[in-house]
Amino acid sequence: MADVVDATIAQYTPTQGMQLQVSTTSSTNLADETLAFADLAVTVKQPQYQGAASSKIDVTTVGSKAKEYALGLSDPGTFAMSGNWKTSDAAQQALITAHADKKPRIFKTTFPDNSSFVFAGLVDQYTWSADVDNVVTGTFNVQVTGSVLINQPPAQGGN
Repeated sequence: MADVVDATIAQYTPTQGMQLQVSTTSSTNLADETLAFADLAVTVKQPQYQGAASSKIDVTTVGSKAKEYALGLSDPGTFAMSGNWKTSDAAQQALITAHADKKPRIFKTTFPDNSSFVFAGLVDQYTWSADVDNVVTGTFNVQVTGSVLINQPPAQGGN
């Protein structure tokens, strides 16, 4: 009996079918099921999360043989979104309003495997640019505030 060899062993999360949303009102409650959300996926082309860095605390003493460190609080990071600029879009209106009122919104990404990434964020900057023979593009930068919630995909029912 021959061994079964899988042609593909790579594991990955596809972007096609990904949902990206922002709450239309201010909140810091990551589990608030009463929030209304606007769809960012219809204008955003490239979302990017960068974060989870911790501060380093020097704990070196006179008896240390080399520098010694402990990790401090984690900085939850930043989230940037670039794509098509469309101020009449409900999600972009929510982002522009969030920038003006300086209050946090809940951002929720749901991946095709139904895992999700949820955080509260403050829209600290947005830009737009235009080129000849193209469309107007925009970028929104968000300062993540507080803890990030990462939900694993639901368990698959098996045979």
